[in-house]
Amino acid sequence: MRACSSRPCRRWPFNKARAFRLSRYGAAGVVVRPGGGAGRALALLGTRRALFLTAENPRGRRWPAGLNRRRMARMATLLPRPWLPAHSGLGQWREAMFLAPDTPRTRLLARRFAQAAVLVLDTRGARLHWLACPQACPDDHKLAPARPCCA
Repeated sequence: MRACSSRPCRRWPFNKARAFRLSRYGAAGVVVRPGGGAGRALALLGTRRALFLTAENPRGRRWPAGLNRRRMARMATLLPRPWLPAHSGLGQWREAMFLAPDTPRTRLLARRFAQAAVLVLDTRGARLHWLACPQACPDDHKLAPARPCCA
């Protein structure tokens, strides 16, 4: 698994990677899109860097609602404070999310909950950072492998 990248793994189908880029992410009435501004969302937390992350639907595959709820409840107990409940979606696809400060712990949690990408917000705007392959790779359980996941 790669540490972080602005490009998806080459194993991602084009339409799924495109869906991540076209999704809208929101918290407390503020909506953000990848490539857009992030100032209002950062002001909600009072931080200079934040990210949208979720525990639902690992690697972009739909999981049962009850299991997603339990995973989100577990993530909520592990996230550093402050965080806000958030959401993302495109068309019929909806996911509950969190808007949390961007710390090594929050990125670690995104990897542990097998998320494909997080939306990172900073003073330059909102950018997708890809974290995982669409399927399990040999190094998927490691945090900092020597080679990319799709090498």
